[in-house]
Amino acid sequence: MRRISTALLTAVVASVVLAGCAGAGGAQDDENFYADHDIEIFVPFGPGGGTDVTARLMAQFMPQFIEGSPAVQVYNEDGAAGVPGTAKFIKTGAKDGSELLMSSNATHLAYAFGERGVTFDFSSLEPVAGFGVGAVAYARTDAGINSVQDLIDRDRPLQYAGQSASGGDLNMLLAFDLLDIDVNVVLGYEGRGPARLAFESGEADINYDNTSAYFSSVKPMVEAGDAIPLFTYGQYRDGGVVREEAFPDLPTVAEVYEELYGEEPSGPIWDAYLAVLPLRADLNKVLWIPSEVSEATKRALIDGVVAMFADKEFVAAKQEALGDEMPLTGADLEAAVDVLKNTDPDSDEFVWLRNWLTENYQVQF
Repeated sequence: MRRISTALLTAVVASVVLAGCAGAGGAQDDENFYADHDIEIFVPFGPGGGTDVTARLMAQFMPQFIEGSPAVQVYNEDGAAGVPGTAKFIKTGAKDGSELLMSSNATHLAYAFGERGVTFDFSSLEPVAGFGVGAVAYARTDAGINSVQDLIDRDRPLQYAGQSASGGDLNMLLAFDLLDIDVNVVLGYEGRGPARLAFESGEADINYDNTSAYFSSVKPMVEAGDAIPLFTYGQYRDGGVVREEAFPDLPTVAEVYEELYGEEPSGPIWDAYLAVLPLRADLNKVLWIPSEVSEATKRALIDGVVAMFADKEFVAAKQEALGDEMPLTGADLEAAVDVLKNTDPDSDEFVWLRNWLTENYQVQF
């Protein structure tokens, strides 16, 4: 029988012990990843927009609630509805939990449409939090709009300033067509802010804004009698549309249709509206983490974010910046994200939408 020397045995034991310690140390480090690593939230849009505002609100509070208290910074890279930036993040972003992505409905819609340039798959990411965003359509009173009845059978068309037909303006453009409102649509504005300035100056006389911008910038015009709220996009629930939580007294576009035409909306355009509404209203922004990140690190991040959402100071800051809608986490978030991930660009609704956008707004897919 071959014997092992004492020196060799000692070396083997030492190596095993050292390996065990290294393994334990690695596991321990993984359990407390954010004690040694900061976080960067990548925003594939320019500063100042809704996605950027949401990311910066998160960055302000996250260090207080994530174990390890990592510093959190926001990095912006604008371009093409967030598509190039999202593709870049998924391809080259760090896969250890130090880099997160904040996406927006413009990118979600591009993904759902299967637009050119969409080379990424959201299935390679896991959601941390989702943000629904309400939207209100409103008009200038000096355009002769004092109720929804004044939207139809007009002597001259209304004027609308928007950004992109297949992006954030899509639900508004569908509403115009659904309600048979005569509107001259001018696209190409660089954001909701410039579009609102066009409204304020009288260059446009019908517009929409998300919840936060409505309360901060539009409500004063309403109170002064210069503007009137008309309807909300509504929220998608159980196959239909319900009133938005932030605007319980405002009708949805479906209710306005019933008031104007005495029946519920139906047909291809309504089916298309319902197909994109969840991507617009219920899942307007999403904070993502790469799927490759360790479960311990994901858990630390998600647990911290959930705790943050229950904090009174965060809730107050969120209400001021983004409105009353509660962020989505857990099973509710997974269900909403499944709608996005499982969207079929070849479904009847999206085929109809692509044809409609090409015919009416010269959008090429």
